[in-house]
Amino acid sequence: DFCLSRGLGDVYKRQVYISSGQSEEAIVVLERARLSFESTLGAEHPFVAVVMGNLGTAQGKMHDYAAAIETLSAALALRRTADGPTHPGVARTLFNLGNIQYQAGRYAEAIESLQAGEDILVPTDPPPRQLGRFQLLRGASELMLGRREAAREILDPLLGVFEIAKGRAGDYGRRLRYLTAIAHLDDDLSRARMWAQISLESMDGIDPYEHRFQALLWLFDTVELGPHMRR
Repeated sequence: DFCLSRGLGDVYKRQVYISSGQSEEAIVVLERARLSFESTLGAEHPFVAVVMGNLGTAQGKMHDYAAAIETLSAALALRRTADGPTHPGVARTLFNLGNIQYQAGRYAEAIESLQAGEDILVPTDPPPRQLGRFQLLRGASELMLGRREAAREILDPLLGVFEIAKGRAGDYGRRLRYLTAIAHLDDDLSRARMWAQISLESMDGIDPYEHRFQALLWLFDTVELGPHMRR
């Protein structure tokens, strides 16, 4: 079927565009893929949910958070219907939704999404690093809400989980963001700024489109959080 073949081709193009930082182009082909899959497979097919999840992530990379949250929420509902409420794909969608909610400053919503994703993963005994991704972002959200004890309870056990892994930009970035969060909790703002700055600089040349904006957010949060935490 031509529409189905075109949809699959657009999904492949999405990966090419995302990897080269062309999120706007990725959004165009993902919208087209969604329409192709809906017309050939039906609006509730798992392929539609996957494409919508990718679309929401691409919208987030363009900093269109309202659209990203709406799209990811719709993708989440579809995945729960198509794959079941405890499917690993549901957990991944919840992480992506929580990540965008965090970036948008909707910290309480991020905590709810991330906790729901963790609840799916924990019974499957996932690798510590996989679960740690959820916990790091949830702890950071608690920190941004000024709930220091809750943040420390989440973040302290992560010590050693995010070793700096050569060649793994995501692990390296998460390790640096973890150190930034711990410095916040220790009221060591100068050290927090140092880790955030290193995080920002480390992204140059290491998958920058995936991690550079996250590092910028952490640098901004570090500067802004000092007065907030001392109120």
